[in-house]
Amino acid sequence: MHLPTYWLSLAMAVVSLASLALAWRISRLPAFPGRLSFALSMLAVVWWSATVAIEHGSSLPESKVFWAEIAWIGIVPTPGYWALFIWDYINGQRRATPRFVYWLPLAAGVAICAVALTNAHHHLMYAQTIPTGTPPAMMINYIHGPFFFVVMFSFYALMLLAELALLAEVVRSSPLYRTHYLGLGAASLIPWIINIGYATKTITIGTADPTTFGFLAMNLILYWLVSQRQLFDLLPIAQDILLDAVPDPVLVLDAAGRITESNPAAQRLLGAEPLEGRALDALPALKDALGPLDTLAAGATREVSIGDPARYFDLGQEILSYGGRAVGRLILLRDITHRKALQQQLREEAIRDALTGLHNRRFFTEIGPVLLAEAQRQGTPLAAAMIDLDHFKRLNDTHGHAAGDAVLRATGAFLKDSVRQSDLVFRLGGEEFLILLPRTAADQALRRVDEWRAAFAAKTIDFEGATLTATFSAGVAAFPDDAAAIDALLSHADQALYRAKTGGRNRTEG
Repeated sequence: MHLPTYWLSLAMAVVSLASLALAWRISRLPAFPGRLSFALSMLAVVWWSATVAIEHGSSLPESKVFWAEIAWIGIVPTPGYWALFIWDYINGQRRATPRFVYWLPLAAGVAICAVALTNAHHHLMYAQTIPTGTPPAMMINYIHGPFFFVVMFSFYALMLLAELALLAEVVRSSPLYRTHYLGLGAASLIPWIINIGYATKTITIGTADPTTFGFLAMNLILYWLVSQRQLFDLLPIAQDILLDAVPDPVLVLDAAGRITESNPAAQRLLGAEPLEGRALDALPALKDALGPLDTLAAGATREVSIGDPARYFDLGQEILSYGGRAVGRLILLRDITHRKALQQQLREEAIRDALTGLHNRRFFTEIGPVLLAEAQRQGTPLAAAMIDLDHFKRLNDTHGHAAGDAVLRATGAFLKDSVRQSDLVFRLGGEEFLILLPRTAADQALRRVDEWRAAFAAKTIDFEGATLTATFSAGVAAFPDDAAAIDALLSHADQALYRAKTGGRNRTEG
């Protein structure tokens, strides 16, 4: 065999084997949109390049023409399956391609091959097939017929549509996917530029069709994209869900925890653009807020806070899967900041006395055991002072309930101004008040409360032009000397208050 012919045949065989290897490699990857059509496109290239290799390895004109005609079974499906792959990759997750569609490129290839095999009867595919040279270096010069140009025009139209679809995705997609679409588009242009050069006789290798060399280059680029750039690891998932109009932050993470999609609300919340392609580890505030996502079941929610000042969200997620495997997760952060503020306001109202603004008995039942447990754990005392206004009924009867309310408000304000920041003042009901004093022994509490008693007795209260005065009696007890439980502590202080009342009022007892 003459060296150039041998080299062409060997090169076509390499293209065929490389395409077969890539088809096998793609078939072994986890399922992704377009995997089947991509593998079928590579198998079509295998057929095409193998028949070209046999054609250039043949020495008889009839054999060369026969294998050139048989090659159409691979030539025709190659662009068909490639265009189908582009469609599947862009749209396959949203709408599955009907199975019968995958038979159409092959059926078209068989039909056009039949036209080529019967060319001697109509000359639609080849006007002439002219042998040039002598065996074993004989080549065939094909003078194309009208049907050949119809087929080629269809090829170019199909590939143009595929390139336009890729271009549209480049424009509308996020930066993370944009490089993938550009890579696909650039790679797919190579064989068709070469094919146009061959059809116009501006790119030639003897009389051989060099298009399969273009497919070899395209395959190598795609293999690099697959192996080095994770072309099919970052799937175009949930693109239609993330509408700009969604008011709540939405994120889509891939299986590796990288952000693949985000809406404007998420970008405004995190103040980091672009978010696409960034791992959660690169956004520690977000990672800490979201917590362990694997512990959050689909359909469940968890309250989280993000930012300073904090905004509150109900965190929910849905696991995204394709082909039976998890490919990522959709994170929805529903803003509940207003609801949280309202809840806090309602809770504050529920634990506050409406008249004096002090904490009420309900809050005491919540916080009392907590303070006692803390004192037990730290080994520190906890004092309780029960306070009751003296002759309060007489005050109401003499000056009216409005005056009584004024005295209660003044008492609450006096006690609140007198205590430390760590102390807690409660209005238990009527004219009865309670003060809890952490880290305060009984004798210390007794002195402090008696100082308050004396100061309050000297205080005057203005009410509608009148000057009112009031006194209170107090009973003091402390943990651990007097009681070991919060109810017992309160009972002990109440007994001391009773002694102060029966001892003449305006007194402090312990």
